[in-house]
Amino acid sequence: MPIIVPFCDLSDNELLALTGLARVTQAIRMMRYLSYFRRAFCKLAQKVQISGLVSALQRCADAMLLLDVLKTDTQTLTGQDSIMVEFVRTLREELGNTAFNALKEVVRKDEERMAATMMYLLQSLENVEVSLNYELPRIVAVRLLDFRSIFHISDVALAGISYFLRKLMELREEALVVLEETPRYLQDEVAKKNVALFLSQSRKFKIQTITISQTPDELMQNARLAAGKTPNPTYAKKIAELSPQMPWEVARLLPQLTRGQFVYMDGQRTIPIRVVV
Repeated sequence: MPIIVPFCDLSDNELLALTGLARVTQAIRMMRYLSYFRRAFCKLAQKVQISGLVSALQRCADAMLLLDVLKTDTQTLTGQDSIMVEFVRTLREELGNTAFNALKEVVRKDEERMAATMMYLLQSLENVEVSLNYELPRIVAVRLLDFRSIFHISDVALAGISYFLRKLMELREEALVVLEETPRYLQDEVAKKNVALFLSQSRKFKIQTITISQTPDELMQNARLAAGKTPNPTYAKKIAELSPQMPWEVARLLPQLTRGQFVYMDGQRTIPIRVVV
């Protein structure tokens, strides 16, 4: 399945990752605009039935740019203008009159930054499935590698990683996570930080993680290891250096293994195994 973005269930950090604002230097004001927008939109969704979620988000984003123009005392608006007015009313209810009036003044002086914030948000939602909330199924395979370029993991994928890992720990149920193509995540510092944090915390929550990688990385330290054929002798040496339970005498044999042959190590035992698919 593609990544589903649970708009009202994302944390602030996940929302920043999704929009790419986590990569923007000094994005404090943009973060605040985004937070206000999400609070008001999700409160509005509790009050009225929203059909066409992405379209509604677009109209409400337009409303954020028109805070000093839209009149909220009009009772008879219909159609697309109606949700804009209802959004502004809800924003005022959420912030209170004083903060709302102050925000209107700030937006007027900072229109370009507000417009950029809304653009970042809407662009991030263009190619994903958006929902208000999301309940994790018992078994799910998520297509996280949604690239903006072939060499970089996308911000949508970063938000997806953070969201799914956080929800698994919050559920406090036993789970098995298989992270394929691990090197793709390790090339991105933000993604690597998320994965490393999850690996360091997940066992406390009865979550077991399998990372599948063709490139040795420091994340393999203090982990159970199943090493297969490693044609690159430099990689074999690196595996031995990073994994204390991998004797060099074993690592030097990795290039000689055949398809399906692996060596399993857990710090106490070294066992040859064969995987048959």
